[in-house]
Amino acid sequence: MIMKAYLVICSLVLVACLPLFSRGFYTSLDGENHLVRIANFCQEIKKGKLFPGWVDSLNQGQGYPIFYFSYPLPYYLSCVPNLLGISVIFSLKIVLVLATFASVWLFWQWTDNLSAALIFLFTPYRFVNLYVRAALGEILFTPLVIGAFWMMKRKSFFGVSIFVSLMLLSHLQLSLVFIPILLITNFKYWKGVVLGIMLSAFFWLPAIVLTTYTKHSQVHQFLPNLHLPGIAKLLYSRWNYGFSPDGISFQLGVVQWLILLVAMVKLRSKWLLAIILAAIFLMTEFSGAIWRVGWFDWIQFPWRLLMIPMV
Repeated sequence: MIMKAYLVICSLVLVACLPLFSRGFYTSLDGENHLVRIANFCQEIKKGKLFPGWVDSLNQGQGYPIFYFSYPLPYYLSCVPNLLGISVIFSLKIVLVLATFASVWLFWQWTDNLSAALIFLFTPYRFVNLYVRAALGEILFTPLVIGAFWMMKRKSFFGVSIFVSLMLLSHLQLSLVFIPILLITNFKYWKGVVLGIMLSAFFWLPAIVLTTYTKHSQVHQFLPNLHLPGIAKLLYSRWNYGFSPDGISFQLGVVQWLILLVAMVKLRSKWLLAIILAAIFLMTEFSGAIWRVGWFDWIQFPWRLLMIPMV
């Protein structure tokens, strides 16, 4: 039975990732940036830098501190196949496929429900991240946050710590969203969460300190209130390859809406249901006043909260 489940997961993950096996890299919002960053990150690793923060070759040879602020874990993982002689493009694709498989496998382990894991695999927002945005950090973050919930279920203090630290190394903004959710759903593991935060301090602590020497607080590239999908697009929005807020699909998914409606009646965890409904509200036009306050500018895109009902 377990072997059959593995075969089903592997087969359907391959189906979902089939376009990745074509030559070259597809046009996407972030893919080209990630390829350039992987190439530079691996080059710095080859020079003997264990934590490449400053890249000498960027900024027309003047150098640029990009990796002091950009999540390092996706690039570390991408460098493993690249340092073995595999191309940068194929190295990125390997990480995308493995992260997709890991997220489905961990979801299955967490829920003990293969059907739920397969529904999770085909959630529309996953394909937006994969084939429209090529959002490497968010794609890798997905299995890690699921792993943290799984470790809580297994009552593993150190497991929670490891997954929380990896979450912070893969996507800082989403970590700031999900760490409070982890604490709300199971506060007794707060020490594990704190340890995970400390384990990843080598990345986020210098980033916070060095941010004071930048114009980060003065420049707002993306204002959250301008990127609200709205309730209509959460219900249905056609597939597209543009950019937020009008050129991209934000639909939650028909099956996912049905599951949410059932959960409103039967879900035992009222806290979890409240968090999901709050996330949906914060993506609608009715929450515009909240986003205009400016306290949450760091999240950039409210539709990132689609990760909450997806997980």
